[in-house]
Amino acid sequence: MVLYCIQGSVCVIRSVVHKFKYHPQDEAVFLVDREVSSPCCPHIDKIKYYQTPDPLETVRYGARSREETKAHINHTISDFFRKISIDPLQFSDIYVLFEEYNPFVLYFEMNSVRYMSVEAADNSFSDHASGRAVSRFMYLHPEAYAYGCLIRDMHLQDAQGENCTKAYLYSERSVCDPIIGKTDAEIFGFYEALAGLDEEQKRQLTAGYNAERYDFDTVLTFGSPFYTKRSFEIHKLDMPFRYMSEDGLGAVCFFYKTLIDYYFSDADYAIKLPADLPEGFVKAFSAFKQLPSEFPTEVLSLMDKQIDIVYPDLGTDCDAHNAGATVFGGRIFDFFRYIHFTLLAFTLIGAVGVPEKITVSGIDISQLDHFKNRAYKDFKGVIFERLNRHNVWDADFVVADPSEEFAEIIKNVPEDCLIFVYGDDQADTAAFAGQEMTCSLIDTSGEELQSFRWWVLSKNQGLVDAVREFSASYTLENAGVTVQTQPVA
Repeated sequence: MVLYCIQGSVCVIRSVVHKFKYHPQDEAVFLVDREVSSPCCPHIDKIKYYQTPDPLETVRYGARSREETKAHINHTISDFFRKISIDPLQFSDIYVLFEEYNPFVLYFEMNSVRYMSVEAADNSFSDHASGRAVSRFMYLHPEAYAYGCLIRDMHLQDAQGENCTKAYLYSERSVCDPIIGKTDAEIFGFYEALAGLDEEQKRQLTAGYNAERYDFDTVLTFGSPFYTKRSFEIHKLDMPFRYMSEDGLGAVCFFYKTLIDYYFSDADYAIKLPADLPEGFVKAFSAFKQLPSEFPTEVLSLMDKQIDIVYPDLGTDCDAHNAGATVFGGRIFDFFRYIHFTLLAFTLIGAVGVPEKITVSGIDISQLDHFKNRAYKDFKGVIFERLNRHNVWDADFVVADPSEEFAEIIKNVPEDCLIFVYGDDQADTAAFAGQEMTCSLIDTSGEELQSFRWWVLSKNQGLVDAVREFSASYTLENAGVTVQTQPVA
C-alpha cells in the first residue's frame, strides 16, 4: 500500500498518473487538501481519499517562530493521522507533491519518516534549491515567514531533505542536483506517462472527472488575475485608466474579454477560471460557459473528441507539454497594444486582396500568427516575414511599430508598397505620401476610454488617396467597447 500526500488540485491528477505508472496494482491512500466529494477527487479504482487540514492555515501558525511552527505542524498532522487511524510507517512508499506548501514534508523530516518527492511542474525542485521559490512565497505570504525559513533551511521542497530518498522530475526539462549518495533522481515524465496509459486507465480518468459531459470544442484557461496584472506592469501595457482600480482586476477582466471577442467569437468555447478568485472577478464571467476550476485540462487529451486548449501565458496555470495546447506566451501582453491596429491593417490589406506574405517590423510574428489563425482567418495562408535590408525590395505590405532602423530600411520599398505604421511617428515625408489615422475605444455611454494614432504610407500617392476616406467601426461585445477609426484631416 502506498501513500500520496498532496497539496493543490493540479497535483491530484499528477498523483493518479504517477500511481498508474509505478503502482498500478497497489492500494493507495491520497491525502488531499480538498473535500473528497469535490471534482478534484475522481473515483479511481484502489484509491481512497482523506481531506487534510488546510495547509495554508497550518503553515501560517507562528509567523516569526520556527520552533512554534514546527511544534504546531507536528501536533496537527499527528492528530490528523490518529483521527483517520493511519500510521505512515504502514506504507511501503510515501510520496509528496505540492503547488505551494506541503507541511507533511516537515512532519516526515521531524519524525525521520522516509519519503519521495514528485515535481508538479518543471524545475520546481531547482527553484526551491536556488531560493527563488521561497523568496516568492515569503513575499506573497509574509504570515508564513517562519515556515518559509524552514523550507529553506531543512530543504523541505527541493528533494534534498534529510529523509527524502528519491526525486521524481516532472519532465526531461527539469534540472535537479540531488545530493550524491543520498537522493536519486528519475524522470517521471507526466505527459508521456499520461499518453502511455492503457485504455482502462484512460477510461477511469475520463469517467472519474466526468469529462464526457463537456461538448465544447475550445477551452480558454485563465491565469491568476494577480499574475496577469503584474504582467501588465512588466510589459508596460497601458490599459484604459477607468479599469485600473487599486486591485487592477477591472483591467484583467477587460484584457480577457477583449481576447475572447477577437480570438473566440466564432468558437464553441468554455473558459476555465483559477480557483479561489475574488467574488467580483468571478461575477464578471458568470455569464460565460465554464469548465470547473478543479477540472484538469490534461484529461481532455484523453477524449475521443479533439478539444482546443488555449493558455494566454506560460507563466500561469499552464504547461508547455500539454498535448495539443496553444500557448500565446508572455508576448501576448506586448501584442495587446497592437491588437486593434492589427485588425484595421489587415482589413485594408484584405480590401486589396489576400497577400502571399506580409513583412513585419517591431511586432512579434508569433502573435500575428495566432491572430490570423483565430481572429482573422481570411489570412490563414499568409506568411509573415521579418523586415530587413534584403527583403525590403519585394515587400508589398509592411506592418510595423517603427524604429530608427525601420525608417532607413523602408526607403527601399517598391513604389506600390503599402506601409501600416502604429503610433504617432511618420516616416520620411519627402519619400512617402501619408495619411494619419486615429483610433478610439468608446464605451457604451459614448465616453472615450483610450485612443492611439496610426499611419498609412506609400510612395504611390494614388494608393494613399484611395484610403484617405477609410473609416471603420466595430463593437467588442464582451469587452463592452466600440472600436472606431477615421482619418485625421
